[in-house]
Amino acid sequence: MAGSAALQTLGINFRPVHCPHLRPGLLHRAADLRGLSADECRRLSTDHGVRAVLDLRSAAERERDGLPATAAPGLGLTDHHVPITGYPHDPIATPRPGAGDYARYYTGMVERSDAGQLRTLFATVAAVAHRPFLLACYCGKDRTGVVTAALMTLAGCDDVCVAVEYGRTADALLPHVDHFSRLWTGYGHTREDFVARLQQTRQETMLLFLDAMRREHGGLVPALLARGVSGTDLDRIRVLLAAGATA
Repeated sequence: MAGSAALQTLGINFRPVHCPHLRPGLLHRAADLRGLSADECRRLSTDHGVRAVLDLRSAAERERDGLPATAAPGLGLTDHHVPITGYPHDPIATPRPGAGDYARYYTGMVERSDAGQLRTLFATVAAVAHRPFLLACYCGKDRTGVVTAALMTLAGCDDVCVAVEYGRTADALLPHVDHFSRLWTGYGHTREDFVARLQQTRQETMLLFLDAMRREHGGLVPALLARGVSGTDLDRIRVLLAAGATA
């Protein structure tokens, strides 16, 4: 992507999400936001117009690792803690899970995450998506990847567009492998295991997940509705994010 090197100065795995079906300049994504400087946080606002930052990490992660740097006062950014928790990690418990394992992991996020948290997350997106906003978790690939996929799908992006966007993440994360060392040392895995995990962040993985959602629920959006996410909120997100739609 043109300018990707410059974008990485705003942190790990930061980028605006692009698709012909998506209204440009609204949806942004990133990984760990704790290390951003105050100047980098201000650039999110001044250069990209970002006003809301949605932190998908759990309360335990925020307590253990700290708030995102974007939560500091005086930066023009609003911190929204909208965690996704409660889903099983068993599908990716082995040192080197494959694409199918990650697809099952993502399916579990939709089917078994705390339903109230899902409702709050999408209600928050509906409330802030009239202006540029940023999604982030820790690696910016799994929780952020699933939510980004849902928002792109709502905007009318097809599976290929969603998968291409998801597949950009591996290249963005691989130069920062050592930043995430606790993710392999904590589970008794190796650095090489973690590199292999990052390499599963490819188009095939997302396509398998989206196909599973379609076979089992009629699609990702129907699956969210079945979990109690507000149809009104999803409709508003669709109008706000879809290219050419009138908000």
